[in-house]
Amino acid sequence: FVFGWRLNSTPVTRKLGRRVLSRRGPSRAGECLDAQAILLHRQARSQGRVHHVPRVREAAVGMAGRRTAPCAMMARPAARSDLRTIMTKKRTGDSWIPADEYGRQLPRFTVNLLVRDLARSLAFYKEVLGAKERYSDPDFAALELNGLEFMLHADHTYDQHPLASRLAASGPRGTGTELRLLGANPDALEDRAKARGAVVIQPAADKPHGWREVIVVDPDGYVWAVGVPIKGKG
Repeated sequence: FVFGWRLNSTPVTRKLGRRVLSRRGPSRAGECLDAQAILLHRQARSQGRVHHVPRVREAAVGMAGRRTAPCAMMARPAARSDLRTIMTKKRTGDSWIPADEYGRQLPRFTVNLLVRDLARSLAFYKEVLGAKERYSDPDFAALELNGLEFMLHADHTYDQHPLASRLAASGPRGTGTELRLLGANPDALEDRAKARGAVVIQPAADKPHGWREVIVVDPDGYVWAVGVPIKGKG
């Protein structure tokens, strides 16, 4: 029992909360840490994620350091902000700009692509599509292409996100979505794509909707239709 609640005894809860489940001897603080670790693990399992036991308990220790009253975190399930301590980041040091400041600078509509290999994707967007790199690190890249601000996030940065289980699936991504960009020369883009081994679904051609466009695929399967308006005749 923990404050009147019986915790289900499973191999994980017995390992995480042995003191809580088996005896009353340990300190109240120790009971809180173990119980919080159990809650974190249960939340991870409910979202299809399983964490290594020491990492989960480390997160509980971090949560305990932020308590304003003993066992305050037991009053509610762990908030998503409490899980940041176990999110995977490869970057060392500070980013170029605080995340909230960057977020407030974004336009009302933008694109965020989740990619398996950020370095590989960054090369495609710079060398094939001609995007300008505003910032990049092993976790994230901010790009600009013909006035479009968009982002790349490496899969590992979403390991605590509800999309994590989908990202584990193999195969091309983005099926059913076509990212359309007006203002880049489709013929030159097609040449760059072929030179770098990128997939060209449709060569540059004049289309009934008034564009001359090429359709290319990025390394993860996201489809881009890029072109320019067809000049009027006569």
